[in-house]
Amino acid sequence: MRLNTLIYYVLGIIIAIILLIKVIIPFAVTVKKIFGNFHLNKKSEEIDEDQYRALSVGAIHGEQITAYVNSLETGINTKRLSKMLRKWWDIHNREDAISVINWLISEGHREVYPLILEALKTNNPKKVFCSLGKEHRNEINEFYENINNSKKELNETLEISEKDLDNGILGWDVSRIVLLARTCFDCGFFSKEEAWKILGIANNLAHEKFSSWRELSNSVLIGGTMWGGYDFISNKIYITEDLFKKENSPWNKCEF
Repeated sequence: MRLNTLIYYVLGIIIAIILLIKVIIPFAVTVKKIFGNFHLNKKSEEIDEDQYRALSVGAIHGEQITAYVNSLETGINTKRLSKMLRKWWDIHNREDAISVINWLISEGHREVYPLILEALKTNNPKKVFCSLGKEHRNEINEFYENINNSKKELNETLEISEKDLDNGILGWDVSRIVLLARTCFDCGFFSKEEAWKILGIANNLAHEKFSSWRELSNSVLIGGTMWGGYDFISNKIYITEDLFKKENSPWNKCEF
């Protein structure tokens, strides 16, 4: 009986240690990163203001995975990044990465947004989407419903206006371009030069369209709402608030 008790006691200790290492500590670190200060790469090579600004264009998505705010490297385990690329983007190699990045640069989800905006303004999605094929129509209608059902919350919580809706969702696309370029660099699909070039393109696209971090962030949140509904952007809203409020935020260290 005493031997059995000792065995159970030892097993309990082993299980507790495993939980501490595998679950509790990683969770605590993640919480600290999300709700504490922004995650800095202390070993980062020096970057110039334009590079820092380009990184900051993707700050919302970067903070969502607790990436560094001051380096091309994300600081995230490559195994986790590779899994994320496969699951979210179906990216398995360099060719996949190039294809997705090129799509985001040239089209992205903003390609279909004008149809959704027209449906929102006319309140007649059936008429606007009638010429689309069934599969495409169903997807676009889902995007429309996600925004249409969230307009009240977007206005009350974020004060998103008709002007913001007119500005579109380029912010959603460029923010993801930045994150993807960084994760693909970390996973070895892009060279450092290639990744910085992609970030420069995203930065240029953002500054051709928007005049402030607020306009950019509203565009990111509208795009996220279109993709997954208001609940989908709840954590992005908290991140956005921190990016505006915290003194060490990249948005408060770098003018748009």
